[in-house]
Amino acid sequence: MPADTGLVEGRPRHFSNLVSGQVVRYVAHFHGDAGVERLLAAAGDLPPRDVLEDPREWLTYDETKRLFEAAADMLGGAEGLRAAAAYLSEADLAQASAFQSLGSPAEILRLIAETAAKYATVIDMEAVEISDDHGIVSAVSVPGFPRYELLCAVTRGILGQGAELFGMPPSIVVEEQCEVRGDERCLFRVTWDSDVVDTERKLAQLELELAQSRQRVLNLQHTVRQLVSGAAVDDVLADITDQATRAVTAHRYLLVVATSDQTDDIHVHHIGFAAHEVDLEAARLRRDGGPDDDPARLVAEVVSGRRRYGWLAAYNPEGIGFYPEERRTLAAYAELAAAALDSATALEDARRQAAVARALLDLGRALARLTSAHDAAHRLAEAVPTAAGCDMASVCLFDPAERTMRIAALHGYPDDAQRLLDGLVIREEDTPALRLILDRGEPIFLDSETTDPYLSGLMQATGGRTAVVLPITNGSEIYGAVNAVSRSDSLRPDHDLLQRLAGIADQGASALQNARLLEAVQHQALHDALTDTPNQRLLEDRVEHAVAQARRGSTNVALLFLDLDRFKKINDTLGHAIGDLLLTQVAQRLRTCVREIDTVSRLGGDEFVVLLPGLSEPAESALVAQRIVEALEQPFNLDGYELFITSSIGIAGYPHDGDTYASLLKAADTAMYEAKAAGRGTFRTYARSMPNKTVDALTLEADLHGAAERGELRAVFQPLVDLHTLRVVHAEALIRWEHPRLGTLAPDAFIPLAEDSGLITTIDAWMLRTVCDQLARWQAEGHDELGVAINLSERDLRDPRLVGRVRTALGAAGVSPHRLELEITERVAESIGPVMERVLDGLSELGVRLAIDDFGTGNSAFSRLTRGRIHTLKIDRSFLAEVADEHSPAPLVTAMIALGQSLGVRIVAEGIETAGQGAFVRRHGCDLAQGFYFSRPLDLGAFEDLLRRSRDEGLQLPLEPERAPA
Repeated sequence: MPADTGLVEGRPRHFSNLVSGQVVRYVAHFHGDAGVERLLAAAGDLPPRDVLEDPREWLTYDETKRLFEAAADMLGGAEGLRAAAAYLSEADLAQASAFQSLGSPAEILRLIAETAAKYATVIDMEAVEISDDHGIVSAVSVPGFPRYELLCAVTRGILGQGAELFGMPPSIVVEEQCEVRGDERCLFRVTWDSDVVDTERKLAQLELELAQSRQRVLNLQHTVRQLVSGAAVDDVLADITDQATRAVTAHRYLLVVATSDQTDDIHVHHIGFAAHEVDLEAARLRRDGGPDDDPARLVAEVVSGRRRYGWLAAYNPEGIGFYPEERRTLAAYAELAAAALDSATALEDARRQAAVARALLDLGRALARLTSAHDAAHRLAEAVPTAAGCDMASVCLFDPAERTMRIAALHGYPDDAQRLLDGLVIREEDTPALRLILDRGEPIFLDSETTDPYLSGLMQATGGRTAVVLPITNGSEIYGAVNAVSRSDSLRPDHDLLQRLAGIADQGASALQNARLLEAVQHQALHDALTDTPNQRLLEDRVEHAVAQARRGSTNVALLFLDLDRFKKINDTLGHAIGDLLLTQVAQRLRTCVREIDTVSRLGGDEFVVLLPGLSEPAESALVAQRIVEALEQPFNLDGYELFITSSIGIAGYPHDGDTYASLLKAADTAMYEAKAAGRGTFRTYARSMPNKTVDALTLEADLHGAAERGELRAVFQPLVDLHTLRVVHAEALIRWEHPRLGTLAPDAFIPLAEDSGLITTIDAWMLRTVCDQLARWQAEGHDELGVAINLSERDLRDPRLVGRVRTALGAAGVSPHRLELEITERVAESIGPVMERVLDGLSELGVRLAIDDFGTGNSAFSRLTRGRIHTLKIDRSFLAEVADEHSPAPLVTAMIALGQSLGVRIVAEGIETAGQGAFVRRHGCDLAQGFYFSRPLDLGAFEDLLRRSRDEGLQLPLEPERAPA
């Protein structure tokens, strides 16, 4: 905004205070300050003394008349007032200097007449006659403002000043005509003796000139002191303008300078202009400059050796000119303004450099303490305006995977621009400028006229006129970009500007590199390495936070505990690589089933937890659980395998089931076990009546340790019957656990737990020794050919020591190896690797028989069967469930029997529960059968009774033994 430090608007301008000031100073000189007080009191309602002595101010006709009358009374009449008007003190140096610059008393008279309106607007004056030793000047009153005797006395005093300024005797002024006496005009004859030089007066003239020089020096010193004291450049310019008004008499003044090429660095100071005039005149002055042919307009250029700043101008009413000395004086003040601006801009440059250095130092210290890229970006954005001298700044972070820039921090933007830009992602297809930055790592300068439509739109939307974009890079890797934006034209290609921004970008590169490393470490510490989902530590923190928010907002939180059904079989059968791939894809599917604010976490193994915060209703969690169940039922394609899995999910919620991570997880875990018990592939919501299966499992596992040593394990035997003779020729040994508290437990109750905990190896070793010892006893009793089968786990087959354990058990019991049969499931047979190959080869060489259990439930074990290791195929019971009699259609069963026959292996039909099923498999060539139709698993005594009966007469069943043909 233009600065107006000038005159009060609205007061009539009749007489300049150049005249009233001389009278007041004359009274002060001879009568002191007390005399001035008496003068003003006698004159009545006048402005204060400082206003009366201000040459820029004006008095009205009436105020001036009262002042002159009071002064005449104090000074002894009209002649005393004339002497006061002719008095020049050091305060009138500018006026005296202006008169002296004219060169002679004659020219002073001429110019006084021409410029009378500078001093009095109610008098018209004219130089009637001017010569080297005299002059005649007329004065005519403007209608409405009649002359009076004291005004004529003051006029005589002013007209008589000239000769003494050149060391001559005082001029003689005679009023030959006077309006007061009835003449049409006042006519003043002024004479002087130019041939006589008064030494004393010449000395006074020289002293006056010296005082003028001293005053200029004082003005310069005053300006310099202001600059050194740190005064604002506008304050200094306002003061220079004020000084110019005291040295050059005019009606209006205007200073217009620009401290740089920026449109917002223009400084305007004026005195006397109306508000609506100053901007137009400032623009015209900047455009046209000066000098020109208008004598009423005095213009001096504000220029130095460093640069052109602008113009200083004084304005008079039309037709009223300036003294030559005033022209030189105004030029001197213009030079002073230029010197002030040189100093101010140099000081401002130094301050800016110091501020930049301080900002960079503060930035370095701040960045050293920051730990995230987000915080570093915000600190960088705050530092840019100081370093670049701009209005707005932003910092983008680079995503190398997507090759995009995301605006991560903003500073100085208006609210609407903040909303537009915050988080904005810029892609290579949006603007070629991004590709230029990424490929070349070079800065880009922009303005609002850019031809890039994307960037032009951003500039217009945010109010930017110029901008510079500098990549944040360490030379080999780009981390982002620093963007400086100005509403003016200030940001132009400039080496110094780039250096300052490069200082910020370099520090930013180091900080962002460190932040990335730290964030990577923190991410690893809080996320699962396989699935990149939050781990238990981060999950716990989020659960506690979600519960706290729900407590404040009266909302609900749900925790879903998810376990993959039969994942262990996949992992053990197809290997850990496939298992890991499955877990990764499960995590990906889970993310598609939930919201952005939800959390999917892998606790370990095949266990996942889903956190659902901010639910309006608890029932919403069931919808998510159902969505997850259905999503996981879709096939997974894993490295050539198409796999199907199901999941069991338990749901617990705040506030009903717990208010901490531990309590909610425990409740969800309990509900998950209920889902498994309900048949798997489903979900259950926690109820307080549910048993705590997790605690039960841990307790049962603890009890299982040492069960063999405590004698709690026992073997039961299920007979295998020869379908032709209905005699027991073989048996399968099955395990039972006589739990001291829970009673007899079947394998399904504890074998999965034994497999998970690794106790299965101990249990299988106990079973191996027990069966070998029993075979030895039966051998002693005459059952030489009776064989027994036991089940082996995959963990056993992966243990190279198994062959040695079997050899030791057989040797210790003295049992022939062919009487021992080891069963493995078809799924285990499919996953045989190098270690298992060697174990199976060792068992074959030992002479132990090998059987495939649950045949038909896997994909295919044909490649294993052709190796000659397998002696028995046991057809899974599920294939016989629909067989009613020997004529039932069961093509899969007949095909499997035919396959076994072609391979030369023994076929056992499992799960025979009816005579019709027995007749069917016998009719189609099956050798042995096993199932409840013949006998349930029996303890040792009952099995031996059955064994004796079958040896004597065969089993007495509706399925008759085959008779030899007659």
